[in-house]
Amino acid sequence: MLLTTNDLEITVQFIGLKSQCERFGQNLVKALKGSLDEVEKITEFQCNLYSEYLLYKNHSSNFEITAPPSGGLGLVFKFPGNTHKLNDRLKMKKWFDLFRENGRNFALVKNVIFYKLVSYGLPNKLRGELWETCCGSLYLRYQNSEEYNTILIEKGVDRLFLEEP
Repeated sequence: MLLTTNDLEITVQFIGLKSQCERFGQNLVKALKGSLDEVEKITEFQCNLYSEYLLYKNHSSNFEITAPPSGGLGLVFKFPGNTHKLNDRLKMKKWFDLFRENGRNFALVKNVIFYKLVSYGLPNKLRGELWETCCGSLYLRYQNSEEYNTILIEKGVDRLFLEEP
């Protein structure tokens, strides 16, 4: 059994030749032990994701998050459309239940319920994070977190427009 940083328990069952399963299990344990240093960085990164904030404010996360993450331009300038007509509150509740039961961000299990919720619609506050999770760019953003700032510095772009008001 594996325990993720957001308390999702994953049970792995090996089916095949015993020697190959044992070798795979040993390699998996070795790789996981080798990446324990990353856990603190991942935890810090996860605290900036809205799914973690949603779970924290509903007392379902062990992270301590003091304020909602910045969330991009949609949160700053408000999302288009009427939130009541879009059923954002109901969508948020359904996604909250999915996150609590099936993990979130790095450890999201994409099952039948996940795909039904995607087809039902994404709540505006989770839209960017879910897009990143589905296409895999969340991992790239984590691995290259300083890349965007480095490019701005190299190009000589003034960062004042990036600062929060």
